[in-house]
Amino acid sequence: MHEVSYALSLLELLEQSAQDRGLRRVTAVEVVMGELSGLAPEALEFAFTALAPGRGPLLAEARLVIRRRPARARCSGCGAEFAVSVHGLACPSCGGGGAHMYQGDEFLLASYEGER
Repeated sequence: MHEVSYALSLLELLEQSAQDRGLRRVTAVEVVMGELSGLAPEALEFAFTALAPGRGPLLAEARLVIRRRPARARCSGCGAEFAVSVHGLACPSCGGGGAHMYQGDEFLLASYEGER
């Protein structure tokens, strides 16, 4: 379950950033998780919720919001954009195989809120 390591990294990033900004408490955290990121949203939320209180009062009550992002690709042959499936990047418009995924495999911190 590598969601635990992602949750720990996220908490470390939040802790440093919030301290740098003089916050005394982080209240909400929003992350973007691509559908092909290889992460399970429920497992990440469980890990975050379990680990945050142990980081002290700064993160103890932080609420995690996960925004899912669909996997999308663009065909380099015809320029068509389409939803990516786990079965490959073949273009549904022209049948070409030279498509490039431009979203859907990411995991990133989008924003967070806190109090001074």
